[in-house]
Amino acid sequence: LGNAGTGKSWFQMYVLMQLMSCDSDNRAFDIVIRQVGSSFFLIDLDETAVYLWEIPPGRLRELSKAMRRTLYFFEPGNDSYSPPADVFVPSLSTLSPCVARLKEYKKDFCKTVYFWPWSSGELH
Repeated sequence: LGNAGTGKSWFQMYVLMQLMSCDSDNRAFDIVIRQVGSSFFLIDLDETAVYLWEIPPGRLRELSKAMRRTLYFFEPGNDSYSPPADVFVPSLSTLSPCVARLKEYKKDFCKTVYFWPWSSGELH
């Protein structure tokens, strides 16, 4: 979590860069699914290729059950109403402290980390 302008979106790019720079034998993930608003991108780390993935969010839930070595990124973008996809893979979401979105997002297994240098009180 972090306020606007703190670099939350760029943090996803930093993580992606770190994954791409790892040897595939030492990398925990081969595929990254990145949702930005209502758009989905499939990133093949082995091929260093990015694809616009036109998939209904409900279908992604079923597909993610079979996806091994996949990481999911969620970035609401300018669309503050797009919910994150319901997936069965590890996730990294970079969010502003919007109470309505967080309430829904934190229902299931979620660990909240405040984007440096902010604390919960400083976000509001």
